[in-house]
Amino acid sequence: EYNILVVPNAGMPENEGGQAVYKMTPEKMGEALGDFLNQYKKVRIIGGCCGTNPEHIKVLRKVIDEKANSVEG
Repeated sequence: EYNILVVPNAGMPENEGGQAVYKMTPEKMGEALGDFLNQYKKVRIIGGCCGTNPEHIKVLRKVIDEKANSVEG
């Protein structure tokens, strides 16, 4: 058995004034993670990559907790 690690980024960056701007909101990322976890039940480690910030991680934590406490798991 394997533990699966996922480290999503906050979407594709857009160039705004020479800066990479990630426009995926924490809520949208949380929704995407929830869908992903429904499909891939063996995910055990979750992080955040490019464009994520503490607000993204807070929402991801909430999604993880909700999944852990659900009947489906």
